[in-house]
Amino acid sequence: MAFTEKYDKPIYGIVTGLILPPIGFFLSYLVKFYPRPFAYYFWEYFMVKGYEQTQIFTFSMLPSLFLFYFILFRWKMEVAGKTFVGVSLIYVIFYMYKSFL
Repeated sequence: MAFTEKYDKPIYGIVTGLILPPIGFFLSYLVKFYPRPFAYYFWEYFMVKGYEQTQIFTFSMLPSLFLFYFILFRWKMEVAGKTFVGVSLIYVIFYMYKSFL
Protein backbone atom coordinates (compact mmCIF):
# COMPACT_ATOMS: atom_id res chain seq x y z
CA MET A 1 0.00 0.00 0.00
CA ALA A 2 1.42 3.35 -1.04
CA PHE A 3 1.78 6.38 1.23
CA THR A 4 -1.03 8.25 -0.49
CA GLU A 5 -3.44 5.31 -0.32
CA LYS A 6 -2.69 4.68 3.34
CA TYR A 7 -3.26 8.28 4.49
CA ASP A 8 -6.02 9.31 2.07
CA LYS A 9 -8.74 9.05 4.70
CA PRO A 10 -11.09 11.72 6.08
CA ILE A 11 -9.75 11.44 9.63
CA TYR A 12 -6.27 12.57 8.52
CA GLY A 13 -7.74 15.61 6.79
CA ILE A 14 -9.79 16.51 9.86
CA VAL A 15 -6.91 16.08 12.29
CA THR A 16 -4.44 18.11 10.23
CA GLY A 17 -7.07 20.75 9.53
CA LEU A 18 -7.74 21.14 13.26
CA ILE A 19 -4.10 21.08 14.38
CA LEU A 20 -2.29 23.29 11.86
CA PRO A 21 -4.06 26.66 12.44
CA PRO A 22 -3.36 26.67 16.21
CA ILE A 23 0.26 25.75 15.46
CA GLY A 24 0.39 28.64 12.99
CA PHE A 25 -1.20 30.89 15.61
CA PHE A 26 1.55 30.05 18.08
CA LEU A 27 4.27 30.45 15.43
CA SER A 28 2.87 33.85 14.49
CA TYR A 29 3.08 34.82 18.15
CA LEU A 30 6.74 33.81 18.24
CA VAL A 31 7.55 35.71 15.06
CA LYS A 32 5.46 38.83 15.48
CA PHE A 33 4.68 39.47 19.15
CA TYR A 34 7.21 37.49 21.19
CA PRO A 35 8.36 40.19 23.66
CA ARG A 36 4.75 40.85 24.65
CA PRO A 37 2.87 38.36 26.83
CA PHE A 38 0.87 35.62 25.14
CA ALA A 39 -2.31 36.76 26.91
CA TYR A 40 -2.07 40.14 25.14
CA TYR A 41 -1.63 38.41 21.79
CA PHE A 42 -4.60 36.15 22.47
CA TRP A 43 -6.70 39.18 23.45
CA GLU A 44 -5.61 41.02 20.31
CA TYR A 45 -6.87 38.20 18.11
CA PHE A 46 -10.12 37.33 19.79
CA MET A 47 -11.35 40.65 21.17
CA VAL A 48 -9.98 43.48 19.04
CA LYS A 49 -11.06 43.99 15.44
CA GLY A 50 -8.75 45.50 12.88
CA TYR A 51 -5.58 45.15 10.91
CA GLU A 52 -3.69 43.21 13.56
CA GLN A 53 -6.41 40.57 13.70
CA THR A 54 -6.23 40.10 9.93
CA GLN A 55 -2.45 39.69 10.06
CA ILE A 56 -2.69 37.13 12.85
CA PHE A 57 -5.34 35.11 11.00
CA THR A 58 -3.40 35.17 7.74
CA PHE A 59 -0.18 34.08 9.40
CA SER A 60 -1.93 31.31 11.33
CA MET A 61 -3.38 29.86 8.12
CA LEU A 62 -0.03 29.68 6.31
CA PRO A 63 0.84 26.14 7.53
CA SER A 64 -2.54 25.00 6.26
CA LEU A 65 -1.90 26.51 2.83
CA PHE A 66 1.49 24.83 2.70
CA LEU A 67 0.01 21.41 3.49
CA PHE A 68 -2.94 22.03 1.13
CA TYR A 69 -0.49 22.30 -1.75
CA PHE A 70 1.10 18.97 -0.92
CA ILE A 71 -2.13 17.08 -0.18
CA LEU A 72 -3.99 18.04 -3.32
CA PHE A 73 -1.36 18.81 -5.94
CA ARG A 74 1.68 16.72 -5.12
CA TRP A 75 0.26 13.66 -3.39
CA LYS A 76 -3.20 13.62 -5.07
CA MET A 77 -4.98 12.69 -1.83
CA GLU A 78 -8.54 13.66 -2.77
CA VAL A 79 -10.48 12.39 0.26
CA ALA A 80 -8.14 13.81 2.90
CA GLY A 81 -7.88 17.02 0.88
CA LYS A 82 -11.65 17.54 0.80
CA THR A 83 -12.02 17.14 4.55
CA PHE A 84 -8.94 19.31 5.13
CA VAL A 85 -10.49 22.09 3.06
CA GLY A 86 -13.81 21.67 4.88
CA VAL A 87 -12.23 22.07 8.29
CA SER A 88 -10.20 25.05 7.07
CA LEU A 89 -13.41 26.67 5.82
CA ILE A 90 -14.85 26.34 9.32
CA TYR A 91 -11.93 28.44 10.59
CA VAL A 92 -12.53 30.99 7.83
CA ILE A 93 -16.26 31.19 8.60
CA PHE A 94 -15.48 31.70 12.29
CA TYR A 95 -13.02 34.47 11.42
CA MET A 96 -15.46 36.21 9.05
CA TYR A 97 -18.24 36.01 11.63
CA LYS A 98 -15.97 37.43 14.27
CA SER A 99 -14.57 40.18 12.07
CA PHE A 100 -17.80 41.56 10.68
CA LEU A 101 -20.32 41.00 13.47
